[in-house]
Amino acid sequence: MNKISRLVILLIVLAVGVTGYFVVEAQSNQGKFKSMSHVGAYSNLFKEYESVYLGKNIKWTGSDFPVIQNVKIIKSDGSEFENNEEISIDLFIDEKRKTNVIYSVNEESKAIIDGYHSVEEYQLNKENVKLVMKITLHDPGYDYDLRGFEINYEVKGKEKSQLLDLDNFIFYAQ
Repeated sequence: MNKISRLVILLIVLAVGVTGYFVVEAQSNQGKFKSMSHVGAYSNLFKEYESVYLGKNIKWTGSDFPVIQNVKIIKSDGSEFENNEEISIDLFIDEKRKTNVIYSVNEESKAIIDGYHSVEEYQLNKENVKLVMKITLHDPGYDYDLRGFEINYEVKGKEKSQLLDLDNFIFYAQ
């Protein structure tokens, strides 16, 4: 009888422990990215200046900060955007969130640009950052066909992917 009592108690303790683990794991906030802004510039800026920097606020909602492995731009047809003869876009992280629209490079804007980080293997260390696009529009008649940003990241040893919408950022004056 003593062995059976110990076995029953051990099974109960084990069941409570396993249940507790899954409850804690299920309630831990793995998090996700949220788009917190829309940004754009009038088409004449792209005609006047070689490159225009646009910053988009993004927020991480989780309790553990992820490593952003990379960020890709996805086209409307689902394929990955690649720089081409019409438009080139390079992506960066602005930790200080100073970038809204930068088109002329002066001492102040150069300091902001020099503070950018690569979107590859970036360890997020705060919940709010700006995702910056350096846009060079080679063809003023560019037909916008971009759908969103695909953020590939790792959090708590798990690889994840998330798509954030990217609205048209070139505004044409009427």
